[in-house]
Amino acid sequence: MIGDNPTVVLGAALLLTALPRLAFSYFVNVLRLSPVLTVGKAIGLGLSGFVAGLIFQSLAIGCITRATVAYSQGRWASPGECLEIAFRRVIPIVVVSILFSLAVLLGFMLLLLPGIFIAVAWAVIVPVTVEEPVSISQAFERADELTRGARWTIFGLALLVILIAMGIGFVVGFLGLLILGFSYRDPAAASSVGPMLLSLVVSTIEAAFLAALQTALYVELREAKEGPGMNRLGQIFE
Repeated sequence: MIGDNPTVVLGAALLLTALPRLAFSYFVNVLRLSPVLTVGKAIGLGLSGFVAGLIFQSLAIGCITRATVAYSQGRWASPGECLEIAFRRVIPIVVVSILFSLAVLLGFMLLLLPGIFIAVAWAVIVPVTVEEPVSISQAFERADELTRGARWTIFGLALLVILIAMGIGFVVGFLGLLILGFSYRDPAAASSVGPMLLSLVVSTIEAAFLAALQTALYVELREAKEGPGMNRLGQIFE
């Protein structure tokens, strides 16, 4: 799917996730050395960056979700169509993303297993929010319904993705140290061109892959439970 529609998928991941994330990191590194940066300003900057990043990321996920669903229908989604859906559903996406993150965090703080169970049970909450005409509470119910009976498979898939991400992170850090001569975790090097370009590439690929994977899982679960009826999804918001 990423290869079929790279304009939307990689473009959304780059412009709406990787670039804002890189810009925020750059300004944080610059302001951190400023003598006028107080604790209050630092907290305000952090909260502002979190909210802005969440909005941009939600728009990117909305775009990639629509492109992935369109691909499952055998058609190509234009950038305009994907952006329209993303802007139309951005507030619900932000709300469910925050609620989902808080629920998972609370589950991990109480005990490890509840956090894992919540993450698996609501694994497709964002694609449901983008593609189905449901309220926020109904989106959680719908995600729980779709993952029921397939949660061990989803858990195994999550473990596989984590292992792949760890391997990629190791390779990226090693290449950065070997070829570009910097430590990927070194804050002093974060403002140089090499680390920024590498971070941009990694963030773009990561955002595109994870959003497409989550939506592909949603498509597979829906078709497994309800049959290949995804073509009607494209008409929901038209």
